[in-house]
Amino acid sequence: MTKNMASMEGRCGTALPFDLWREALDRDYALGCRQPRGAAFASAISMDWIGGLKVADVRMPPQTLSPQGRQRVEEDVLMVKMIVEGEAVFERDGEQCRFGAGGLVIVDPAQPFLEHVVEHAKLLVVSCPKQALRERGYRYRLNRWVAPDTSSPDVRLVQDMIRLIATHSPVLNEEMRTRLGYQLLDLMDVIIREDMAAPAETTRLKVKHYIAQNLGDTALDAAKIAAAVNLSTGHLNRLFAAEDSSLMRFVWNRRLDLAREMLAAPRWRGQSIEAIAWRCGFVSAAHFSRMFKERYGVTPRQMRMLPP
Repeated sequence: MTKNMASMEGRCGTALPFDLWREALDRDYALGCRQPRGAAFASAISMDWIGGLKVADVRMPPQTLSPQGRQRVEEDVLMVKMIVEGEAVFERDGEQCRFGAGGLVIVDPAQPFLEHVVEHAKLLVVSCPKQALRERGYRYRLNRWVAPDTSSPDVRLVQDMIRLIATHSPVLNEEMRTRLGYQLLDLMDVIIREDMAAPAETTRLKVKHYIAQNLGDTALDAAKIAAAVNLSTGHLNRLFAAEDSSLMRFVWNRRLDLAREMLAAPRWRGQSIEAIAWRCGFVSAAHFSRMFKERYGVTPRQMRMLPP
C-alpha cells in the first residue's frame, strides 16, 4: 500500500480493495467503477445520516465512476459533491468540466455521466432525497451537472456547513442531526439552481436559516425574527406571500415537520409527546395536538403508533 493509501485508512475508516469498493458504490450509490491500471488500489468511505441526508467522506485513487443505468429507490437523490483535495473531471456527450480543490458539483444519478478522478482525491458527498427537494418547491431533476459559483458568499456558506457537518457528525445527538438536516435541505436551493438567486430569494433563504436555528425557541415570533434579520414584519410577510404562505405559517409548519420526524423516530420513544412539543417550540400541548391533526390528519399519539 502506498503512503497516500495508508493515510486514507487512518483518516477515513478502513481502506477498501477494488472488489469491496465496487460493491459499496453499487449498493449505496448505484454507481459503477472502472478499475484503474498500475498502482495498488485502495479507497475509503465513511458515511453518516444527518436527518434525511446521507453524508459521506470519500477518499479515492484515480478511477472512473458512472451511474449503473437502472432505477432504484436509492437512486432517487441528487448528489452534491464537494472536492476537498485532488481533482475530478465530469463528462457527458463529449462535454467536460474540471473541478479542483474547493470545487462543487451537483449530479443526478438518474442521468448518464462519467466522473474521472484524475489524482488521489478527497470528496464530501451529500445525497439529497428528490422528494424532500420537491416538497420545498426546489429543483429536483437535472439533465446535466450543475456547477455553482463558488465565489458567491451564499454558496461558500453552504460549503462551510457541509464541511462542519461532516467534521462533527460522529458526536452529534439525534436532535441536532435532525435540525441540521432540515437546515441543509433548506439551503440546497442556493446551489442546485444554475442562476444566482434574486435578492428577494436570497433574503428569504437567510430568514429560513435563522428560523431553522431557532425552532425550539417558544418566544420566536414575527417581531423577533424581523429584529434578527433587520427587516420589517410586513416585508417578511410579503417575501413569504410569494410562496403562498406567511412568515408565521412557515414557522409553525416547520415546527410541525420537526415534531412529526421526532415522533416517528425510535430514538425519541422515551420522550413524552408534551416534551417533544416543547422542544419544537410549542407552549401548549393542546395547541400542538390540534395543529398537528389539522396538518397530518392524525393526532400526535396516532402518529407515534404508526409502524416505521
